[in-house]
Amino acid sequence: MVCRKQRDSSACPWCDAENEHLVHILLCPQHSAKERTQSHLSELEHWLIQEDTHPQLTAALMHTITHWFHDPYDDDPIQYQTEERLRQALSNQDSIGWYAFLMGCISTDIIQYQHRYYTVLLSRKKGTSWGQTPHIEMLEHCLSTSDASQCRPPRY
Repeated sequence: MVCRKQRDSSACPWCDAENEHLVHILLCPQHSAKERTQSHLSELEHWLIQEDTHPQLTAALMHTITHWFHDPYDDDPIQYQTEERLRQALSNQDSIGWYAFLMGCISTDIIQYQHRYYTVLLSRKKGTSWGQTPHIEMLEHCLSTSDASQCRPPRY
């Protein structure tokens, strides 16, 4: 965050690792950072439920994102035990990547799957609106602790 003039030091605010960057902030091995991540994952799950996310999609997203935080470099495809349409949408996201998901690059198949669920619920919500928010929620939570508030990227 030094290059954005958000901090004076390029070291991680939690573990002092040099050349801190967003991936490191998300995956910092320091104990309090891991606790923070677990708390934020719980908050993300709460948000998904609150936003009437399809229950199978919620479970699959939480499983996969949690897995990514534990082993972001695992290239083995996850075997999803769910209906074919959701399995295909999740496989498409696997191809795009879960870091990309956290950065807002969400498979259109996942967005369409959620939109269909809203239609079944007779909801006025839109899958496209839903698809713009999970990554924002996750990043806001991951970057919003008081220890790292100086690391928050500027809003554009």
